Amino acid sequence: MTRRDAQGIGRMCSVLLLGAYVGVRGASAAAPTIPLIADGKSEYAIVMPADEKAGGRVEKAAKYLQNRLVEATGAELPILKESELKPGSPAVYLGRTQAAQNARLPLDKLEGWAFLKAVNGRNVFLAGRDESLGIQDRRSAEYLGTLKAVLSFLQDEVGVRFLLPGPNGIHVPKRADLRVDATLNVLHKPPFVYCTGRAQEEIYDIANNQFPSHIYKTYGGHSYYRAVPKEKYGKSNPDYFALIGGVRTSTQGHLCISNPEVQDLMLKEMEQQLDAGYQWVQLAQTDGYKECECANCRAIADDECERLLVMHRKLAEIMKERRPDKKIVILAPYGPVKRPPKTFKAFPDNVIIEMCNQQQETFDAWAHVAPGKVVYIYNWGSYHVLGYLPKRTPRFAAEQVRHFAANAVLGIYKCGFGENLGLEGPVYYVYGQMMGDPAKNPDLLADEFYRAAYGKAYVPMKKLFDSLYRRMQLYSEERRGGGLPNSPEDQISHFWPPKQLLGMVKNLELAKRLDDSPRVAARIRLVEKEIQYVQSIANVFHLYHAYQIQPNWTTFDLLAEAIEARNALVDSYYDDKGKMKRVDGWPRFLGGAAKAELKTNGRLSAPLAAPFNWNVRLLKEKKILPGTGSRTVRVPRVDGITLDGVLAEPAWQRVNPESFVEINMGDLNAPTTFKVGYDDQSLFFAFACEHASVEKMDLQALGDDGACWIQECIEIFIDPTGNRDRYCQFIFNPIPNSRFDLRRGYIQDPLHPLYNKDDRAWNGRWEYAAHVDTANKRWTAEVRIPFDTLETEPAKPGAKWCMNLGREHYAGSTFRGNKGQELSLWSPNLESRSFGAPHAFGDVVFE
Repeated sequence: MTRRDAQGIGRMCSVLLLGAYVGVRGASAAAPTIPLIADGKSEYAIVMPADEKAGGRVEKAAKYLQNRLVEATGAELPILKESELKPGSPAVYLGRTQAAQNARLPLDKLEGWAFLKAVNGRNVFLAGRDESLGIQDRRSAEYLGTLKAVLSFLQDEVGVRFLLPGPNGIHVPKRADLRVDATLNVLHKPPFVYCTGRAQEEIYDIANNQFPSHIYKTYGGHSYYRAVPKEKYGKSNPDYFALIGGVRTSTQGHLCISNPEVQDLMLKEMEQQLDAGYQWVQLAQTDGYKECECANCRAIADDECERLLVMHRKLAEIMKERRPDKKIVILAPYGPVKRPPKTFKAFPDNVIIEMCNQQQETFDAWAHVAPGKVVYIYNWGSYHVLGYLPKRTPRFAAEQVRHFAANAVLGIYKCGFGENLGLEGPVYYVYGQMMGDPAKNPDLLADEFYRAAYGKAYVPMKKLFDSLYRRMQLYSEERRGGGLPNSPEDQISHFWPPKQLLGMVKNLELAKRLDDSPRVAARIRLVEKEIQYVQSIANVFHLYHAYQIQPNWTTFDLLAEAIEARNALVDSYYDDKGKMKRVDGWPRFLGGAAKAELKTNGRLSAPLAAPFNWNVRLLKEKKILPGTGSRTVRVPRVDGITLDGVLAEPAWQRVNPESFVEINMGDLNAPTTFKVGYDDQSLFFAFACEHASVEKMDLQALGDDGACWIQECIEIFIDPTGNRDRYCQFIFNPIPNSRFDLRRGYIQDPLHPLYNKDDRAWNGRWEYAAHVDTANKRWTAEVRIPFDTLETEPAKPGAKWCMNLGREHYAGSTFRGNKGQELSLWSPNLESRSFGAPHAFGDVVFE
């Protein structure tokens, strides 16, 4: 154990002993008990405060307690108001009753989600904070502290286990008697203020300490969009938005942070939220942040990171004066904010840092910058390479919760959670239970889950999960250091080999025979359905590998059968309207994923490429074995080309067109054709791009080296050596003054910082022209690239080059998180969804 580890454990223990549990009166070694229920009968009543309104928060807790006790023991305790209880009758008192005050219980210490459980004489007291927070735009924001006390009582005294969301996720053991520790007296203050993001179901969330962030107005990490919406100010106030490549653009919502009016809008947004009832409000830059290049922004500080930190500090200082009792939450390290500030030591004390990187060295580096810390975690979510497949283990969950407790983290935002209730259910349970007490033993918690969830099928199900988590632990360990290959094919093939899947299925089949009680059977079926989903992907990859080794029609047919089986499986999850069907009453199977996203197994890093999106029926019909040949285009001489984008020159009429295909040879909705030719000085391209709503394209000019790929565009990759070891890349949008270029592979010195990397500072001499042809529902373009820009001699007949051409088509106007995006290439890339993959380049032969 290192000194840092020892210090961390010491800090965690102090949190547990001083903050999480405060004993009102300690219990003796052999504690006496009181009989709450005996032989299925009880003289007790459940008693609410006299002023409790019908349908109120305490009544909700009372009814839930009543129903679970009936289910466990058969005894139905009546629910009464305090004024209705006969004098001298024993009771389970809920909430802030007069009896609790007479017993001098510390009701004044019930802040946030703190609750108490106590026995005084023959009476049991369960209470917490029960009230609305009065937040204007969140009428449902409330504390249900007494319900939390009831759930804790059911768990600790009755043996109820809140394993999964929904009725089938609750384990209620049968018992005729219920005796309660007569010395019970515990005030419990959860160590974390909130743990939110992807809420599941109220009872499950509260029982497992997944508390909503009622006090905190968060925007999912990006407040700039709300403060200065481009829809409102994009056209009327272009000076509010970032200057990028010499052009003010609101396309991605990036702001000119030095603009005083922009700062005023940010302050106004924060004031509005704090005045609405929130105690904390987020201040955070746009996603994929691009800074403004204007002189005033550059004058704020020496680098991009410092400029954001300085500006956020300024706004926080103003808010400290205007709202001194409220907090400003700033994301760091995130995006360009990679380090603590250099030009000042600390933010004002009204700032809380939301840590997006939770390594210990990061906590240490930011410790002096602000006293409060919350975290934004990426444990789960369909944006991981594994998409909707399991990712974490009970061991990982335990280590992370203890790590956060040791660093005095106040709250947790989960960017993704609950996608695998079957295969990750034990992980979620361990995580939730340790959120309430980080000192608990994760192995015992996991075992508790297996026994309660699977009854007589405990042994084979434990074997199933043990084998899964032994293998998946590597994912969490290696992800910290980025040691895993970053492709779905590599990771899924590694974590789900045939032997692993067959072993899990074998244990599952045994479990199904051992316990068929309704709730256990429903939980086993949930695991089975998730395993089938995993198999549908892993089987395709394993058969794809066989096809790659021996690309013939026998291996292709086996692969095609697996692809079609997976597509049919995903289709079976949804009704005719595309809505996911309910599975045994579980709230959301596979996170309730939309059909289009589940087809690709996720978003961002996750989407499955080849062979999942192959149109196997078309390939069979055309008798094409993918990957067994490369595309070739013959390039004739052309003369008299005038760059106007119209394609009317006679020279183009004599050139045969070539067609794009979907990047991985899937279905294509927006066809593209091109022609290519050359003269003594330059290479010429002509493009015709079909677009069903071309008249609605709302494009923005992004200047030189702007992010052209965020909207409709063509990309050109050229390797004039034909060796596939370098290329020049050119991108343009069908609008003037909106282009991008770079080169890669031209720097041969291995010690150079740009060796084998993109050289974005390079600017080639080339030109393009585009034309929107609304009559024919398409846009056309012409491009001229001089040979000297490519650093090569003019092409001669017989010369052989390599190249690829791609199109990013958007069904809408611009980038929207890949929604409506369609990628197509001239020479398809069967390995990934990347345009710039030299192995996929086609051959170019000059005539």
